Amino acid sequence: MPANPVSALRQDAAAIRGDFQKAMVSVNVEKLNNARSKRK
Repeated sequence: MPANPVSALRQDAAAIRGDFQKAMVSVNVEKLNNARSKRK
């Protein structure tokens, strides 16, 4: 456990935000791929 709980919370929030952004990107990529396959 770090000495500063606030910095630990900030690190957790940053990690969660990063995971969320990665998830959003993967969802957007899937949507683009689906749209491309429908055009063919």
